[in-house]
Amino acid sequence: MFESMSKEVAFLPFTGRQITKFSSDGLFSITEAKADDVPMLVAKNYFDAGICGTDSIVEYGKVFETRINLPFSACEMAFAGKLENKEAFMQRKLKIYATKFPNTLLRYLEADGQDVNTISILPLRGGVEMAATCNIADAIFDIVESGQTLKENGLEVYKTVFPISAEFIRNGQESI
Repeated sequence: MFESMSKEVAFLPFTGRQITKFSSDGLFSITEAKADDVPMLVAKNYFDAGICGTDSIVEYGKVFETRINLPFSACEMAFAGKLENKEAFMQRKLKIYATKFPNTLLRYLEADGQDVNTISILPLRGGVEMAATCNIADAIFDIVESGQTLKENGLEVYKTVFPISAEFIRNGQESI
């Protein structure tokens, strides 16, 4: 798709708190948005295309016509928690999970054959590790890059679920 774009596009510089940047010829614009919002904005055709993480795409739950993995922001979605809960996790006995990705977690647990009616999902907006370290949750479902934050908080990865990277997405109903 990018190979077919035959001209270079010059963009005017951002100024102040500006969130949209326009090409010098006025034909293109780039708008900064929260990564979690990008899949919805593209799916509803507010944007022709977008770049966000695999985690945001999976959480939104829509299949996009175009998904291109980009070679940066590599990490993983994983279950993690205290060492003493690892065996219970492996035996599917944990009942409380904290996550920033409740839709993704719910779909995973259902696909794994777990009775989701007996499991509590605590949706948090950040600092998910806190829930495991403070015994608020049995385990967490979160993005792990190096694992250093987990180690520094006495936690470890139980299971990696899927790889995450930055992705270019396009809905296909509009041309870019």
